[in-house]
Amino acid sequence: MKYLHDGTQISERSFYYLLTWCENDLWRYMNNTFGKTRLLELTINEYMDLFSYVVKKEMSCLSLQL
Repeated sequence: MKYLHDGTQISERSFYYLLTWCENDLWRYMNNTFGKTRLLELTINEYMDLFSYVVKKEMSCLSLQL
């Protein structure tokens, strides 16, 4: 398991999903939105915001392929 800056435990599955996405995005969204470039520096609220944003972006990309 992984731990965020505020001590919240998160699953490795979600961590590596977001890590891959952020690397592909060159950390732009994270840096522009939170001023951070490491997932473990996030609080749980920031992490949930990022996760929600990424899932919406992925859903949008999938719908374009239909």
